[in-house]
Amino acid sequence: MSRKELMESKEVKFDVRLIERELREGKISRKDYEAYISSLADDESRGMLVEIPREGDEEPAQAEEGLTFTHG
Repeated sequence: MSRKELMESKEVKFDVRLIERELREGKISRKDYEAYISSLADDESRGMLVEIPREGDEEPAQAEEGLTFTHG
């Protein structure tokens, strides 16, 4: 895949690290971005809660609602 093809692909076009700049520069409309987000599959059932104990805490820290980690 060429650099141009990569930059025009959905994977890069809607990349969370670039989306604010793309919206600000008018390369993507807010409507297109919202449509893309709505089209994504809900993978919540594949996730799992990970509790990470903090030094000095007796109880593991609780994850905040809406915190999402993905892999692969």
